[in-house]
Amino acid sequence: MPLLLTLQEGDPPERYARRLGVLKFLHRRLFARADAIQVISTFLADWAKRSGAMVDPVVIPNGVDIERFSQRISPEERMKLRAELGYAADDLVLFSASRLSYKNGVDLLIRSIEKLPQNVKVLLAGDGEDRETLEALARELSVADRVTFLGNQTHERLASLLQALDVFVRPSRSEGLGNAFLEAMAAGVPVIGTPVGGIPDFLKEGETGWLAPAEDVEGLAKAIEQLLQTPKEERDAVVRRAEELVRTSYAWPAL
Repeated sequence: MPLLLTLQEGDPPERYARRLGVLKFLHRRLFARADAIQVISTFLADWAKRSGAMVDPVVIPNGVDIERFSQRISPEERMKLRAELGYAADDLVLFSASRLSYKNGVDLLIRSIEKLPQNVKVLLAGDGEDRETLEALARELSVADRVTFLGNQTHERLASLLQALDVFVRPSRSEGLGNAFLEAMAAGVPVIGTPVGGIPDFLKEGETGWLAPAEDVEGLAKAIEQLLQTPKEERDAVVRRAEELVRTSYAWPAL
């Protein structure tokens, strides 16, 4: 019977290798026996080859519900939602949607706002094993009043939240692909990520988004500052290119 492997692993390869432990040889044997391998990014294609794959992996990325995330809310709805969330008109809100875990670098985002003006706030959608640790970190850094933990949200709610806020930021330590980035791009939101895992497949500095160095709080704060200071015309052009990329290459009908 033919063996098909599909890879969507998002954890850093070194952490994955530690989990395998003494079973690493079985992992390599599985890749060597596969008749076909489907992956969601070129990063995972390369990882499959390093893991012993004898066939060329086929990249078929995850898709985005473009109809949901490209729908726009009115300026009045946007202001109302921001007010409900407790934000003033001059607040600059950094939004991140992810599992609250080590790989997504939420701790780096919280540390970065300590170095940014007081009107820069962070809104976090999602939950996970690191929530209590992250809440404690915000208190320790005296930025708890600038960081809001929303918990898990529906896709419908996420689509509205994205358009009500200012920048999507996720300083990931690793990503299989990064669907949350693509959803933000479809929603017409400026995006900051890191050049790790599958993110470079779609996020190009100054073309479809902005990149910050991985594991670098100072570098992340600098990237956020640079984006916020980018002229509106230039920022809007990047956002349009990002939205078009998602529409043509990552929307469900295109895959």
